[in-house]
Amino acid sequence: MNGRLTITRPEEDEPRIVDLEDQPVSLGRASANSLSYPDEAKLSRNHAVFEPENGDWILRDLDSRNGTFVNGERLEGKRTLAVDDAITASGLTITYNQVDPTASVIFDTQALTPLSEATQFMRLDSILQTTIRPAEDKPEASTRWTGPALALLKAGRELATPRPLNELFEVILKLATDAVSAERGVLLTLEQGDLRVKARQGDDFRISKSVRDQVMDERMSLIIKDIMVDPNWQAHESIVSQGIRSLMAVPLQTDDAAIGMLYLDSGTSGEFTSEDLELLTVMANIAAIRIEHERLAVVEQRKQLLENELEQAGDIQRQCFPEGPPNFEGFDIAGYGLPCRGVGGDYYGYFPLKDGRLCLVIADVAGKGMPAALLVMNLQARIQVLSQELTDPAEIAARLNTSMNSVCPMGRFVTCFVCAVDSETGEVTYCNAGHERPLLVRTSGKVDELAEGGAVIGIFEEMEYARGQATMDSGDTLVLFTDGVSEAMAPNRDEFGVKRLGGLFKGRNGASAGAMVERVNGAVQLWLAGESAHDDFTMVTVVRV
Repeated sequence: MNGRLTITRPEEDEPRIVDLEDQPVSLGRASANSLSYPDEAKLSRNHAVFEPENGDWILRDLDSRNGTFVNGERLEGKRTLAVDDAITASGLTITYNQVDPTASVIFDTQALTPLSEATQFMRLDSILQTTIRPAEDKPEASTRWTGPALALLKAGRELATPRPLNELFEVILKLATDAVSAERGVLLTLEQGDLRVKARQGDDFRISKSVRDQVMDERMSLIIKDIMVDPNWQAHESIVSQGIRSLMAVPLQTDDAAIGMLYLDSGTSGEFTSEDLELLTVMANIAAIRIEHERLAVVEQRKQLLENELEQAGDIQRQCFPEGPPNFEGFDIAGYGLPCRGVGGDYYGYFPLKDGRLCLVIADVAGKGMPAALLVMNLQARIQVLSQELTDPAEIAARLNTSMNSVCPMGRFVTCFVCAVDSETGEVTYCNAGHERPLLVRTSGKVDELAEGGAVIGIFEEMEYARGQATMDSGDTLVLFTDGVSEAMAPNRDEFGVKRLGGLFKGRNGASAGAMVERVNGAVQLWLAGESAHDDFTMVTVVRV
């Protein structure tokens, strides 16, 4: 049984369609995967794999760090997939379905060779070099239209009028069917590797897979003048049963790429001619250029609108972050956040607790872009309220999980580290909710990782969180960071790493918290070697003076 994956990402307008046939399909950050997403920081290098098994498709988690979820439940081992199963991993949402054999446009897999003399293939490049003569110069040409030149003139006039894409597809198909008096027709465009219907005249099309491959892969125009005179074609029940006598299929061609195809057929109105095919091919070429032009215009418009919205959202989001370091006796504190886009999914903040301690928070929302930024602002508001009421980081994390669970959509979650620092004793009480483990770098050079806590926030309704404790002595440094720091990738795909980060603080040599933040940022930028970061960079440095 063939399957199909529909993969959506919050930052992408169009979903990615992947057909599952007979080979495993792997998912992960590593480039060797069939589905490689190197900028999805919450994916493991080799995260999961889709595999055929006993006629079904199964999903196997490859011991990923942040997990693979099916219908909201974390996958343990493997699972047989069912129709409409919703799979989430990092910022990806993947829907599994089986390929529908009753779709209105079907690509018949019967082989179409050998081909008879009734079948003609014409290469697009040779057709486009043909000078089309008026109909009166071709006595054998059909009189259904007064001349190819007039048909092309009408097409040019109609296609020059600005139209939305969905209307443009309908106009192109009508121009094509009218020009050659076709009874039925369908226009398909290539989307994420799959042909999708954009306009139709008639129903229940069954198009040969061989026809599709000839048109799309070899960029050849096809005409079958009369199916009924060819015994090879008469054997194709899927075509004969539709009452088709003659058909044509041509690519929608721009430069060296076929972006779709036009398919026309007729049953009772007579057979198509070679002149019909020439005209349809040229019209399709003109139409393809117009489609691409309109697509680019739509993309540019969306891009400009998105840039404007992101700029405004970035201004709003920055108001959720501290204006500067807190004034906390005995401690030097500095924080810094740099989104890899206009808005980000990382957060840090400082909140005074009612018992006199200072609450420090750093968090990372799964995903990027606007959806992650909206959750960050939601998160900040909730933490601010909770910090006014509670003093225990573990209780803050538990309450935060309960409240965020109702607003985190499927595939979204939050990693979070909450701690309370006592200015007199240097005691740090903390809770780590699935976040990167902060480093407590001692003056001796020893590095402790703060791991006590529980699961990520926003997935499981009821969770208990453990409380951890540590003590900072004079000169010790606490380093809070997101994975955009530790997992920053060099051009050779090596990660910056926690060990390298800790090494920078071992050699602090009395530098201030702010200076250390700048030092780490500079080291990461050198590590990236000019390449753009794939994730937000956020860190907080706390030095006990």
